[in-house]
Amino acid sequence: MNMPPRYFPALLLMLACFIRLVYFYQFQENPFFNHLPRNWDQTLYHKGAQALIEGDLLALAPGEANQQSPFYQYFLGLVYFLFGTGLTSAWIAQLFLGVISTFLVYSIALRYMTQGSAFVAAVLFTFYGGNWFYESTLYRASLLTLLILSTFLLLTRFADRPSLGRLIGSALSLSLLTQARD
Repeated sequence: MNMPPRYFPALLLMLACFIRLVYFYQFQENPFFNHLPRNWDQTLYHKGAQALIEGDLLALAPGEANQQSPFYQYFLGLVYFLFGTGLTSAWIAQLFLGVISTFLVYSIALRYMTQGSAFVAAVLFTFYGGNWFYESTLYRASLLTLLILSTFLLLTRFADRPSLGRLIGSALSLSLLTQARD
């Protein structure tokens, strides 16, 4: 069976969503599904995001050693503000970031490979279990992955055709990445 390349993006979307949906369904059986261990970074991020939506603009987690950049707490705070403070909303948002990252991998690979090879690269990224793990925890790895891929894509597009808009877009993405990285 030879599939036309025009169907690759739709197939990638279905595959990336399906794989993450299956993983999320199975992850609900995990004893840590609705539990944040004390003194872990996840707890700091969660409490900081809750503090943000309660009015603390610095997103400081009460009773925690706030040694991380608050960028991830701001991201979680936005998710909590829009969808509620349950951990499920954060994990679904991060799984969605993984779907977007799959398309970023595909877009980057298209710049250097054939459509078939780019499709395979995105499928391999989709099946990488490490992504699923971090997308289902309150760690900033899935957000960092998205920001790294978007920064790379925007910088390569700027290098191909320089313009003020592409410069600002790549600089903004790079600055967000720098803030999220700590």
